[in-house]
Amino acid sequence: CVAGPLHHMALAGLHGTHPVFAPTARLLQRWLHSHLLSPHISTQAAELLAAAVFTDLGAYSAPPATAVAGLSRALQLLSQHDWLNSPLIVNLAGTMHEADFAAVQRAFADRSELSGGMFIATPYDLRESVSTRHKPSRVVLQ
Repeated sequence: CVAGPLHHMALAGLHGTHPVFAPTARLLQRWLHSHLLSPHISTQAAELLAAAVFTDLGAYSAPPATAVAGLSRALQLLSQHDWLNSPLIVNLAGTMHEADFAAVQRAFADRSELSGGMFIATPYDLRESVSTRHKPSRVVLQ
């Protein structure tokens, strides 16, 4: 799968920009494991959740300064995002354009009811959400 190397390359670039990203991603994965959620949320999906708090600041004025702050924001995103009605778009290098966002919205609308509950789109995965194609299930997210 081509998405794997692209995923790792994009995240390496994010770590170069935000040194706290990698510890945040590891802390999130550890939290998911300790709460018995690691079988339901893939490592790539957890990394993208962590990346989202660094690429889309939302209501915050700056990216997290510590891994614990990053974990807090990632858990807030995980719990408050409307997974069943909205894709999570992680614009890793700020390279996505309006046409890309529209393609993500179309792909999200066209997805099967049997697909996983999360849909996380990135510049290298606009239409399939490879990291969340089969899991977590919609039941796990409710």
